[in-house]
Amino acid sequence: MHTVILNLSHELSMRREALPGLKAGQGRARLLHQISSHERMLAIALLLAEADTEGFFRHLAMSGEAHKQLLLEVRDVGQVVRFAASGNVHPFCDALVAGHEPLAREIANLSPGQWMPGEEYEEDFVYGRFLHFLLLDGFRVSARQEALLARMAELDEEPDARQRLCRALFERDASAFETSLADASRAHEQHCEELEARRFSPSAEGQTERYVFIEGLALLRMAEAVGIRTEPEHRLMPSLARWKG
Repeated sequence: MHTVILNLSHELSMRREALPGLKAGQGRARLLHQISSHERMLAIALLLAEADTEGFFRHLAMSGEAHKQLLLEVRDVGQVVRFAASGNVHPFCDALVAGHEPLAREIANLSPGQWMPGEEYEEDFVYGRFLHFLLLDGFRVSARQEALLARMAELDEEPDARQRLCRALFERDASAFETSLADASRAHEQHCEELEARRFSPSAEGQTERYVFIEGLALLRMAEAVGIRTEPEHRLMPSLARWKG
C-alpha cells in the first residue's frame, strides 16, 4: 500500500503541474477529473495503510475542490462535458465525507440541472440531483425531492439499492436505510471486483476504492442529518472514516 501512496502522490504532482498549460475545455476538464479521482484514491490509501484520518479527510476535500474548479470552468466556457455531469456524485460525496458541507453545497449548486443524454444515465442524474437537493433543502423534505423519487420509480419499477436509499432518506425509515445501504455496499464491492478482473495488473483503484465505500459514508452523514439513527459500523464504511466534527 505504501507503493500505491507513492505512485498516487507522484501522478497527482504530474497532473497538477500540467494544469497551467491547458486552456479551459474538454482536455483540462478531463485532467481535473483525474486529479479528483486520484485525490480520492490517495485519501483511501492513507486511511488503509496508516489509519491517517487527517490525510484521509484532507485529500477528500481536495478531490471536491478539484471538481468544483472543473464545474466553474465548464460553466464559464459553456461546454457540455461529461465529467461535469450531476450523475458523477463521487466528488460531492468526497466533500460530505470530509466534513466540508459548504464545499458540497457549492458542488450541488454548480452541477448541471439538466440530464446529459449520451453522457450519463438518467438514473444516475436523478440520483445525483436527489442528493444535491437533500443537502440544498437543509435536509428537509421538499416537492422537488418527491418529484425525483417519482421519476426514479418511472425509470426503474424494480428499485435498486440507490433508489431505496433515497426513499428511506425521504421517509426517515431507519430499517429500510440500513438494509439498502448494505445492498449498496455489496453492489459497490461487486462492481469494483468486476472492473479489477478485466485489468491485466492490479490498479490503484482496485487497491483503494474497492475497500472503502465513500458514497456509503456520505449517505451515512445524510442519514444522520435527517434524523436517522445509524449503526456504528458498516462493511466498507469503518467508523474511523466517519467525520466527527
